[in-house]
Amino acid sequence: MMLHREIWAWQNNIYVRCPFVLSFLATLFYFIKLFWESFSITFFHSKPFYSTLFHSVLPQLGVDHFAET
Repeated sequence: MMLHREIWAWQNNIYVRCPFVLSFLATLFYFIKLFWESFSITFFHSKPFYSTLFHSVLPQLGVDHFAET
């Protein structure tokens, strides 16, 4: 019973939990950043995206991309 109390106190200790939480958040942030970079490279730099954006979406919104400025 005493061992259970010591383990419980160790798990609830902020100095023990903080590094685990920080490393988990850092890992999570790293994978989100990695996913976003790979997604944005494949999605935003593909020709169909820009072609659709400039020829279909923007003219419907009233934006003329090819207008002389």
